[in-house]
Amino acid sequence: MEEVKLYGHPLSGHTHKVSLFLSILQLEYEFIIIDLKKQQQKSTSFLSINPLGQVPVLKHNSRIICDSNAILIYLAKTFDKSDFWYPSSTIKQAQVQRLLSIAAGPLVNGPATVRAIKVLNKPGNFDLALETTIQLYHFLEQSLAKQKWMVSNKPTIADVALYSYIKLAEAATDIGQDFPNIQKWQTQVEAIPGFMAVT
Repeated sequence: MEEVKLYGHPLSGHTHKVSLFLSILQLEYEFIIIDLKKQQQKSTSFLSINPLGQVPVLKHNSRIICDSNAILIYLAKTFDKSDFWYPSSTIKQAQVQRLLSIAAGPLVNGPATVRAIKVLNKPGNFDLALETTIQLYHFLEQSLAKQKWMVSNKPTIADVALYSYIKLAEAATDIGQDFPNIQKWQTQVEAIPGFMAVT
């Protein structure tokens, strides 16, 4: 029997993307909340799981996988034998990886930071984060003008990786309304069987 545990926090977009993919894959799992306000991610017990003190962390049987994007790849390769979510094509994998890098860079420095400053009252440069968001959205808008999903005409883990913080940023700015292809793409993601909304 598979034992899957997800350590994370409900307000974390990184945690949500993993929860979303677990739901899409219809995998049962135990969700263990790590209280970030109480700095539980810095506790000795959690640092023994992830020395970097970051969520989310996935535990699958005896295996421990850290970092949301790494977890998405692991889940796709382990539980999606059809290679639907992480294509077997080398060029498609490269395209997915590029977007996962964007999800770890501009997405975090843009939409995630905009939301962190405005909604979660975190310190930061809002104008710079908004500028990064707009630049990212222009790039994604142009990509989605050519195809239905981020990599091709079917969804991949790249779509899962990008969705959460783009959606969460709507609570901080309405700039996303200026990008109709991104709006349409969000609706498509939300129509995927097993979709789970952000909180």
